[in-house]
Formats: sequence, C-alpha cells, structure tokens
Amino acid sequence: MSKEETESIQEELLYTSPNPAMNFLKDRGRWLERDLLKVGTAMFNLEAALKLGKRIEKVVIPLSQETIRRTDLGALQYELEDLVLNVLVEGVKVEFVRDTKSYRWQARRYDPEPSDSVCLFSGGVDSYSGLLNWVEHYKTAVGVSVVHGDQAWGVNIVNRVTNKIRSRYDIRFYMLYAPRMMSRGYSQLRGFLYCLYGGIYVSLLKAQRLLVTEVGPTMYQPRFSPYDTVTMTTHPFVLKKVKRVLSLLLQRDIQMVIPYENMTKSEVVAVSPLPEGFPLTHSCISLRFGRNEGTCFGCTVRRLGFLVAGRDDVRYTGDPIGCRGANTDNLLSLMRFSYDVLADYQHMLASSVENIEDFGKRDLFNRFALDTFAGLYVYRNEVGPLNPHLNSIYEAAIDRLAVSRLEKRIAKVRRPTFRPNFSKTV
Repeated sequence: MSKEETESIQEELLYTSPNPAMNFLKDRGRWLERDLLKVGTAMFNLEAALKLGKRIEKVVIPLSQETIRRTDLGALQYELEDLVLNVLVEGVKVEFVRDTKSYRWQARRYDPEPSDSVCLFSGGVDSYSGLLNWVEHYKTAVGVSVVHGDQAWGVNIVNRVTNKIRSRYDIRFYMLYAPRMMSRGYSQLRGFLYCLYGGIYVSLLKAQRLLVTEVGPTMYQPRFSPYDTVTMTTHPFVLKKVKRVLSLLLQRDIQMVIPYENMTKSEVVAVSPLPEGFPLTHSCISLRFGRNEGTCFGCTVRRLGFLVAGRDDVRYTGDPIGCRGANTDNLLSLMRFSYDVLADYQHMLASSVENIEDFGKRDLFNRFALDTFAGLYVYRNEVGPLNPHLNSIYEAAIDRLAVSRLEKRIAKVRRPTFRPNFSKTV
C-alpha cells in the first residue's frame, strides 16, 4: 500500500461529523472530550473500512499532549488492539501521536450543569424504560443520544420521544453526531462508539456512572445456527473494554450500570413508567423510513414482548405473525430456537448455547423462549389466527408446554414481578 493510500485511510478513520452541535469540541480546553471522540470514532470507522475490503495494518490516533502525558498509552494500545482482534478478528496495530492541530479558546465556553448519571438514550424501548426507571428511583440523570450523519430519522425519533418524556419529567437530553452508518450489516463496534461518546458527557458533567440499558437476550445474543451473525454491540466483552478504555482516558473509575442484563423485553416493557410513550419509540433494524417495519429480528422480539406485557405498541408496516404473505424468516428462526431451549436444550448445538452457558443465563433464555410462544398465544386469542407457516411449530410447543404454563408466564410478567437491578455493573 502506497504512502498516499495509507494517509488517505488514516484521514478516513478519523472522520467526524461536521454537525455544528459538535463545535464545542473545538475548544482548546476540551482536549479530553476530543480525545474520547477520536478513539471512539477511529474504532468505528476502522470496522466500516474493513468491511469495504480495505487492507489496514495500523491505525494512528492523534491525542492531546495532556492525554499523552498522563495516560498509560501501552495499556490503552493493548485494550484497543485486543478489542479489534476479538470482535473483528483482525490484527491491526494502534499507534498514538501528538495532535498538532491548533485549537482556540472559545469565547463562550460550553459548561453544562453537572449530573451524577448519564444514560445512553436511543429512542428505543430499553433506553426509554431504563432512563425513566432510574429517574423514578434516583431522581437525577441526563440522556445522551448518539445519532449517525446519514440517519436523519434517528434525530426525529429521539426528539419526539424526549418531548413526550419532558411532558412528565424534568430530564435534560443531549445529542451527539457520529459518522455515517451506511448499509454494511451489523456494526459490532457501534456500542463501543456510543459508550465513548457517552463518556464525553460523563467528563463534561463530572458524572460518576454511565447507564447502558440493553436487555439481556441482546447482550448475550446466541447464534440460531452455526453461521449466524449476531450483534456484539453490548456484549460483556465489549463493555469491559469500554470500561477499561474510559478509565484510562478519564483517569478515574466510573460505574457502568447494566440494569436490564437479566431481563427480557416483555419484563422491561411491563415495568416501565409512562407506557403511553412506547408507541413513539423505534426498534427496527432500519431507520430508512423511520417506521417499525415489523419483520426484522428487533421488531419481532419487540412485538412479542408487548403482547406478553399487554401494553400498547407501535403500528408495524408488516405482520409476520398473522399475515400469510409477510416474511416470516426471523420469526420462524426465533420459534425454532425457543422451542429447542424449552424442549430439547441438551441436544442444541454448542454454538447456540455458548453464550448462555458461558454467562450462566439459562433461566433468562428460558423466560425469553416462553415469551415467544406466550406472545403468539396472546395474538391468537386477542388479535386473530396465526400465519399458517407458524402453526406446526406453535402447535408442537403448545403440546409440549401446556397452555397453563404460558398463561402463568403472562400473568407473572404483567404483575409485574421483575425489576431492574441498578446495582448490577460491568
């Protein structure tokens, strides 16, 4: 690779959003927040470049003189290289150099009022419920949303949800703009990016904790088949790396709270304050049209969870549960996996139970699997007949589980029995 090509790639990896909302990071005094941005952005853009087939042997990240002087750069280098090796399965070297760009003191310095807690807020079900539950218990927190430059609908969704929240709660929200996501499948380092960007406000607000409110089945997402691609966005390995990198850059330890890591979607929905705001939230894998399309994995799990919890949900553009012509691939895969968890766990493939066994989450995934069939049971009783493609697996599950078990599960969720664990940390 020529020197010119290498320099071009390095510039691409350091690309940040030009949105004016990010201008406060140009202040000379915001060197720490700027360095958090650079590290998060470089790792996120590295994954995107690798997916495009670019050959990258080294990432050079310019850091402030202050960070270079006070940080264990060897430890930081190790954490980032190990992250890339284990998540992207790529051997890429990380090098730090002194940032030689000139920054000026801004006349009006950006100094938001301090807060003890920062909650990553996506406008989805988990962050909506998690932030409101935290505020109900501890009274204070701010929400920080990270949106991508090519996902304008993300801004609209976050704004409409936060407007609903402000009608009831006195909560401050901040928005940061990340590089373009583009259509490249799962971004495994997206969670790392969001947490590092969240760290910007942890630093600005002198906060003591960062809340990551993902549900357990997403954090420990198993493979439905040996070659299945699963998201590692908030996988425990990634979150441990985040915590270590943040502690190295901030020069202090922060709490990373994961209150929903042992709860299913239905349990999170059932326990949420202000449930009338749920129809404004978004869970679809695509933000292209700002709608919940209905057939992707995220929409499928969400819809079943809302049926079990008995809460009002969004309107979906597709209905794989009841519509004969809808795409049922994700729903059928989920049903097959759920049936095996409940009825044939001992014979499941090692690749499918690896995360469940490694992290001791058998009970969590039993409840998750029960929600699949409990949601279908509610749909058939309250909405209409199931898509004929689902009947064989559904009937097999009913024969094996018995209706009484599903009804007991529904009643337990709606009581509600399960609560977020705000003492659970990374």
